[in-house]
Amino acid sequence: MEKKKTPKRSGGIGSRLAISVFSIVFVSLIGSASTQTDQPTTEDTVFSFAEIINSVLPSETPESLSQIVLQYKDDAVVDGGQRLYMSHCATCHGINLQGAPNWHRRNAAGYLPAPPHDETGHTWHHRDQLLFDLTKHGPQVVAGSDYKTHMPAFEGILSDEEIVAVLSYIKSTWPEEIIRIHNEQINQN
Repeated sequence: MEKKKTPKRSGGIGSRLAISVFSIVFVSLIGSASTQTDQPTTEDTVFSFAEIINSVLPSETPESLSQIVLQYKDDAVVDGGQRLYMSHCATCHGINLQGAPNWHRRNAAGYLPAPPHDETGHTWHHRDQLLFDLTKHGPQVVAGSDYKTHMPAFEGILSDEEIVAVLSYIKSTWPEEIIRIHNEQINQN
């Protein structure tokens, strides 16, 4: 008797990331519309975002089984990353990492403007490895080919070490409390 093969589920990391992004945007919009005075602390909110993202994304990334670790305390790496950021990223994300105006609202063509990479944005809500994968391969590879973005993939433009340097520079600018939360909650989930 021949055994029937069950069809494989489609989806994978792209659909899981899309669900995560939708969840974060939805929770952010609800949170910003709230007028309650007993809002959760930054740490509580970040932990909730981390739980959402990490419950949907796999623990292993497409890049490799070893995880990228940003070297935000290494002055040489950070200085090199700052130079690369100014050359490759600042035009869209701002020289002060402030992002484009109205970065959380899609334009008429359906594209989201470049988000800030400082503590006001959502960069620090993502694991080091995911930030690396998004930068190297582009958001479409991770979120799906229909994801509208002007963010290019930097594979072939920047080496892996240069991508780590840029991300290390970005992380080095965050307040100590944000770095602590990123290290203890985001990267550990």
